[in-house]
Amino acid sequence: MNGLRLRAIISMALVCLFLPALASVAAAGSYSVACVGDSITENRLASQLKPMLQNATGDTWTTYDHGIGGYTTHDLRDAMSADCWWCSRPTYTLIMAGTNDMVHFYGLDSSVGAMQDMINMMRRGSSKVVVAFILPSLSLQETDWAKSYNQRMRERLVGVDYFMETNWNDFYDPNTDTAKGVFMGDRIHPNDTGYDMIADNWFQVILSAQADPFTEKVNNYR
Repeated sequence: MNGLRLRAIISMALVCLFLPALASVAAAGSYSVACVGDSITENRLASQLKPMLQNATGDTWTTYDHGIGGYTTHDLRDAMSADCWWCSRPTYTLIMAGTNDMVHFYGLDSSVGAMQDMINMMRRGSSKVVVAFILPSLSLQETDWAKSYNQRMRERLVGVDYFMETNWNDFYDPNTDTAKGVFMGDRIHPNDTGYDMIADNWFQVILSAQADPFTEKVNNYR
């Protein structure tokens, strides 16, 4: 056996030996989530999601907390533009914004327009953009505004990979036409049980990573 052939055999053996290890490295993913919203998002959902996702998938996850208390859709749009939130290129962008617009009874078209601006910006760097309906309030008048706003978002927003209604469905009480008090810490904010539900709902949507618009797919990691 000449030296050239021997080296070729050794090289092939080494490739076969290390292929499983290389495949294991390639299979390990690194993903990120940008959580955009107001005080319902701030200092809460990003930190809850990270361990949930890492434990479920075995992958590395980075979560960005872009929740700012008191901000309307217009304020969030301006902050997003100023700080280039899409520049981190998140795998998923989760947006639930409009509660402070509801509190001040902003014009629906103006608020939905600001949401569209945010979606357009985040699509520059994010693989998937998920928009959630805002929660109902313990106020009947505010909940009526939220209903109209959610419906108008569904009808008019473009560039959304997945519209998420689960939070609204979990919190809304059709008997009172307001939020379910058992899940609320005050008029507009969830209590700990409510926050856990929201985090789990986001978690489930992210796990359906190949979701088509309006269609939840089978969890890819199970």
